[in-house]
Amino acid sequence: MIVKFEDFTLDTERAELRKGDEQVTVEPQVFDLIVYLATHSDHVVDRDELIANVWRGRIVSDAAISTRINAARRALDDDGRSQRVIKTVPRRGFRFIADVAVDRPGAGHVDAPCFVIASPRATELLFDVGDEHTATRLHEDRNRIAARLEEGGGRIRISVGDEVHAVFADADKALAAARRAQQELALDNARQPAAKRAAWRIALGGSDAETHTVLQNTNPGEVVVASQSRERIHGDHAPNFAPADTGTDQPLAYVVTPSVETPKPSNQHPAPHCRALDLPLPANPSIIILPFVNLGGDDGNDHLANGIRLDVQTALVKISGLFVIAAGPANSYAGRDIPVQQVGREMGVRYVLEGNLQRSGQRLRVTAQLTDTHDNQVIWAERYDPSLDDELEVQDEITRRVVTALDVQLVGGEQARVWRHTLRDPHTLDTFYRGLTHFMRMDAENLAVARELFMRVFELAPKVALGPTYLAICHWWESVRGWSDSASASLDEAGRWGEKAVAMEDADGQAHGILAHVYVQHGRYDDALKVGAEGVAIRPLCANTNAFYASVLNYSGSHAEAIERMRCAIRYSPVYAPWWLDVLAAAYHLAGDHDRAVAVTREALRLNPSAVEARLIGAAACIAGGWSTEARYLAQDALEIDPSLSATTWCQGLPYRERKTLTTLTDALVNAGLPA
Repeated sequence: MIVKFEDFTLDTERAELRKGDEQVTVEPQVFDLIVYLATHSDHVVDRDELIANVWRGRIVSDAAISTRINAARRALDDDGRSQRVIKTVPRRGFRFIADVAVDRPGAGHVDAPCFVIASPRATELLFDVGDEHTATRLHEDRNRIAARLEEGGGRIRISVGDEVHAVFADADKALAAARRAQQELALDNARQPAAKRAAWRIALGGSDAETHTVLQNTNPGEVVVASQSRERIHGDHAPNFAPADTGTDQPLAYVVTPSVETPKPSNQHPAPHCRALDLPLPANPSIIILPFVNLGGDDGNDHLANGIRLDVQTALVKISGLFVIAAGPANSYAGRDIPVQQVGREMGVRYVLEGNLQRSGQRLRVTAQLTDTHDNQVIWAERYDPSLDDELEVQDEITRRVVTALDVQLVGGEQARVWRHTLRDPHTLDTFYRGLTHFMRMDAENLAVARELFMRVFELAPKVALGPTYLAICHWWESVRGWSDSASASLDEAGRWGEKAVAMEDADGQAHGILAHVYVQHGRYDDALKVGAEGVAIRPLCANTNAFYASVLNYSGSHAEAIERMRCAIRYSPVYAPWWLDVLAAAYHLAGDHDRAVAVTREALRLNPSAVEARLIGAAACIAGGWSTEARYLAQDALEIDPSLSATTWCQGLPYRERKTLTTLTDALVNAGLPA
């Protein structure tokens, strides 16, 4: 659609504003604002209408709207005093008062174009499952999607990374082509081994900005249409629509129901991280330890069930010959009646360890069962009846049975690390388990309670590393989350307790990751790398230890190794912390792989649509990759979320070893439109 007024021309298909023969540089959202006002000049557009159609229903302040209106006026040589083009109607809204002429496209076309973006979520980009096929598979998929969109009447535009961007003059044709492409991909995925599958997300909208917003609410394997574009679909075979979960009261986008039956992914896990995810079995024996169930009905014993399970987990992650899913994803199965075969499929493991606990006075009854989900048989099941008056060793016995059943060989110093006795006194162990229960709730109040309990553990067992280890972890998170009166003081305390923990004979590797991060904040990069590597050597299968070390590697300049470590961490914990993707995207970008950096930030924004850091990393990667329009979208979105952002202040908070890294990032963000 071409919109003309005065000596200005809006070309919605090319997303261009021109004054005479000269192109006017304008931010994408400002462009959308001008288009909307110009094409609705027959009435006063109020604040709610603008938010619904330009900001797609997001929460926006009056100041943000005023900022965009002022930017639109400047682009049109207008201002708030003369209001020659955009008039403010007090207490009602805005009216586009310039004379507007609209050039209608030819017969059979609609007035507004339909934009399409197809974006991949390849397993290999995030998970350490071998990526020799990634480039070839994504290239083949990308060509297939582009061919289907072109055959359906679309024009392929400049794309970002591995994505495909197209524009149609007809929304019906756009949807038909997108559905055909998605169906072909689903059928092809069903014929591929898990390691070679790549799920694509396809979004349709009436503008670039709208389509990008819809993409953030599109899960792998879906076609999602913006609400206004849905209204323009009138084909004889118009599909059924289901409202997409966009976190707003009014549906802003709709998931398209497939027109033909396509193979559904086996993974139906509720966490969005795992949606449409098919993970191959690792080479080593692989296991997930589900939360042990407290059968007594007394919530006061939950900490015992949880603590015994975590003790077994802690022992197993130290064995390099195993593959162990982290405790966090395992927690997502708590209280869910899920067959162990489904758990194995969703987490990509062969073995599932279950357990339960009953307490009668000072007696416990602990039952454990190990199932081979591939052969659908129980390998062993055992019952233990320990007394809380004696040293509690049931955790070690369960660990021994798992290692024996899976025929795992312990190498190097693993024998000593796995069977090292730490807390055995019943009272001290009970205090530690209570601390773990509060810690895992991860809020300011519970973390403070956990810290006090871990201090008590240290006082009761001063020669055992668990007290100092968890004190370091608590102080670290209080510093990072702003849950203490002084972040710097908490950081110092994390370092002090971390140094105490790593120096102890039974150090279990967890404090190493915390201490390494403290060293990075203080500019001690060599010390950070040394301590971080020691932590991974002690806990090779621990997701958190690998993730913390990846962050240290990235800040220290070892970006390729950071990618490897973070992909390992995400495979060990398919339900992971949002900041892990920020580190992975930054490492890809700084390693020069801007395509993958953009793909990872897309995934980060799918999981957390309000993420600022992911947008900034993505914007920097887009500038480096030559995708300036996309970079401006991301930077503008970040400013909408946090208007106080500036390139310099954000980059100053990043403890990169190389000064030139910060300079490069700052320059890229300024080029993307962030204030210097």
